[in-house]
Amino acid sequence: MKNGIALGLSACAALLAATLLAASGVDGDPFFTSVRAAVRHNPRVLTAEARLKAARERFPQSQAAFLPTIDLGASRSHNRSDWAGGHNTTEPLSMTLTMTQPIFSRKAIVGMRQSKPHIAAAEYDLQAAVQGVFLDTALVIVEVMQTREVARLAENNRNLLKHHLMATRSRYDAGEITRTDVSHAEARLATAEANLVQANNQLAVVRARFFEQTGEAAPNGLLVPEFHHALPKTSLGDLREWSLGRPELVAAKLRVAVAEEDVELRRSGHWPSLALTASGSRHRGDETAGTVDPVDQYTLNLGLTVPLYAGGSVVSQVRETLAAKEAQEAEVERLRRVIDREVEAARLDLHSAIAAEASLKVALDAANAALDGVEQEFAVGTRTALDLLDAQNAAFTAQVELAKGRFAIVTAQFRLLHAVGQLQYDFGDPNLEASQVVLPIRVPGADTEQPKMPSDDPPRGQRLDRPARVLEEEIPLQPARHGIRLIRAERLHALNAPRGKKK
Repeated sequence: MKNGIALGLSACAALLAATLLAASGVDGDPFFTSVRAAVRHNPRVLTAEARLKAARERFPQSQAAFLPTIDLGASRSHNRSDWAGGHNTTEPLSMTLTMTQPIFSRKAIVGMRQSKPHIAAAEYDLQAAVQGVFLDTALVIVEVMQTREVARLAENNRNLLKHHLMATRSRYDAGEITRTDVSHAEARLATAEANLVQANNQLAVVRARFFEQTGEAAPNGLLVPEFHHALPKTSLGDLREWSLGRPELVAAKLRVAVAEEDVELRRSGHWPSLALTASGSRHRGDETAGTVDPVDQYTLNLGLTVPLYAGGSVVSQVRETLAAKEAQEAEVERLRRVIDREVEAARLDLHSAIAAEASLKVALDAANAALDGVEQEFAVGTRTALDLLDAQNAAFTAQVELAKGRFAIVTAQFRLLHAVGQLQYDFGDPNLEASQVVLPIRVPGADTEQPKMPSDDPPRGQRLDRPARVLEEEIPLQPARHGIRLIRAERLHALNAPRGKKK
């Protein structure tokens, strides 16, 4: 029963790495191509792969304990004897072939049992490493997209304020406003220039972090994959149940099984062992015995070894392994508590991000409505240029915060999937409709075409243009052909969001 479960878990553990490598080349999707590059070259994954290879050697080593051993030995000696009347010299040659077949060995039996959970634990360690790199890469990708959007908004704001300054100077030359209004516009433009420089520098830092993570430059056209799940509506109890399959926790539980077998391995020092030994030898050239022809000798021996006294070493080793087993059980409990905390925190972060996004959207709508009123009041002369600048700055700040809030939802989804151990994806699913979209937005990258700002001064008395409201409405997400989804068959009822009908 245990062996079957261990093999099943091993097969599941290999699924993530296989799907990552297989899906990366489909259609050259930038997101999964970046994940594949990160997984392929990440030292943490390479270390886990090497340890898995080493762990898999435990099984053939344990099998070898049940197989016979064959040894061939040969010796030739030179003997000389001297006495008063002369001397004698002999050079005997002997060859011996020995085969030993273990019949019963408690250590060999326990060693083979121990190798299976040891290998399974290493497989889950590899899966945990891959999921960790997947999360790190996904967060870096989201950060690249966010900083690109913030830099784009900062550039739009700079262009708007530059246009505003040109219009303000024109009105100052016409005597409609004072020098103070021009100074305010110049100050705001200088602040916008500084914000743009800061945003571009932050983008360069994030791109460098992307290169560090994947070994490649950040591509254009990055898209967040679809999320085929209902995580925000999933109860905390269900999420904690799913987290019981998290690779780190499963590997720790398997190491408890390894520790239990280690205790039995030490206790096997009290058990007898039985082995059959057969040997054949040939001796030649023993002149002292009066024979020069070869002498053949054959031996068959059945040996039973019963340990009677070992000075207390076996008992001490048993106590040592029992203490190590208790330590591993405590580690399992520690991991369980850490994972419970991470699941609850990730779930709360997702709910907070969703609530914050709704509030930030309301804030942006209110800022735009306020900007409309200030523009109209400025046109009739009841508002100053400083009031208009303040309203434009409030709208710009609301745009930036809403962009960050929407990216925060994506980040929270990735973190929650990782917390429950389900940061996996499949691809090429014929049941997924191309129009099905779960994420509400696609935030344009740096390669998005920028809106053109008017180059000529507006007529005197005309109201100034408002900031580009790129986040005022939902931005459609380009459907991706790959999807992040929960893969456990027994939980498919909780996975699928409502799907639209094909046209």
